[in-house]
Amino acid sequence: MKFTHLKSRLPVATLVLSVGIAVLFLSKLTAWLPAYDRACVRAASSSDKLVYDHDATSDTISAHTLAIQPDKARDFQLVAVTDDPDRIFEHTPPSPLDYAVILESLHNRGYSGVVLTTRMTWDEQPGLEAKGLSSRLALFNKAVIALPVTRGATAHPLPAPLQRALIPVSRITGNHQHIPIVNQVTLPTHADGAGQTLAGFHQIESAPPSPGHIPMLAHWQGQGLIPSLELLAVMSAHDASPADLIIHCGKHIRLGSQGPVIPIDVYGQTPFPAKSVSPTDNALPPLIAAQVISQQPTPPAAQPEQVALIHATGTKTSATNTLSPTRLSILLTLAETFLIPEKTTHYHRLPLAAEIAVLLAITLAATWFAGFSPGNRYFALALTASLLFPLLLAMMDITHHWFTLSAPLAALISACLIPSQLRKQISGQA
Repeated sequence: MKFTHLKSRLPVATLVLSVGIAVLFLSKLTAWLPAYDRACVRAASSSDKLVYDHDATSDTISAHTLAIQPDKARDFQLVAVTDDPDRIFEHTPPSPLDYAVILESLHNRGYSGVVLTTRMTWDEQPGLEAKGLSSRLALFNKAVIALPVTRGATAHPLPAPLQRALIPVSRITGNHQHIPIVNQVTLPTHADGAGQTLAGFHQIESAPPSPGHIPMLAHWQGQGLIPSLELLAVMSAHDASPADLIIHCGKHIRLGSQGPVIPIDVYGQTPFPAKSVSPTDNALPPLIAAQVISQQPTPPAAQPEQVALIHATGTKTSATNTLSPTRLSILLTLAETFLIPEKTTHYHRLPLAAEIAVLLAITLAATWFAGFSPGNRYFALALTASLLFPLLLAMMDITHHWFTLSAPLAALISACLIPSQLRKQISGQA
């Protein structure tokens, strides 16, 4: 029996279609096949300026087109801690009581968030002064402090401010094995505004960053990922919480579905932005911390979307900075340089009847190829498989629908194998 006859091709068509339909229904019952199909959709329209979301309930893939949108971020208001020539502070560098007064003054001026790039640790336990400082930190909707971390022989408990900033494992995909592991904080913190205060690391002493890169993530041993001070600052500028983060290790960090997309390498680092600004280039003129205390605010007052960023500029106070001048200047522009979703396109999965129709068309073509010689048959089937991606793209572009590729590919693979097996059986019977 030759495959040139229609009757001889019916078993091939039946088997190929059965395989395709079985895989089609299997894709609705398993997790790994849908993941493969969604990966195919992303690969078919891959771009550095596209990110995708998937709604499992409606089986809808959303493609977000990215663009730089600096106006989407809250502004940083620089607050400079100088050497205090007028002796407004109790001490230079400022004591916990001085910082408490600065923070209360900033809150009274209308700031809802604060990022402290100065060290919140003193040589002596401040006692009641620390409680006063912590209570002032709690005035803000979100406060960010910095801590140095390292990896030691003995793991320490995760401090409360870092615990609150811990990124849930459910928000992490990909391999995080290359992200530096830490398990200790090398300096204590004397300030904690309870639920409103988050801590980020400013230094990984056991794993210095690569030149030209800023560490964004560290792996606290046995707990999960913790953010850097820079990442928390960007989150403050975009009003994002640790629960909003979506991390794909080695690719990007997303601040929610509509927030910035931060590119990262396998070590959890992001490259320096192409453009950075110095404090004097900031849109908002810097404030002097001593004047914030001694002078009444001049109209207009701070807008709720502004975040106060406290750093030290004096000869005596600059030693308390946790960031180098380069990283400090970069921090001011990070929130404005990352790409943000600008346009969203939704692609719904084809109805089951339509997917079966596509599968039937592919099956008929594959059955026709069964009559070819083995070499020509393999070439025709490979050509058909290569056309599936353009077909998927055309479907997405024209109808805003997508279809599973696992079922058509399974049908084409079976169309390669089944005719050969049938020929062997026919030859054996002869």
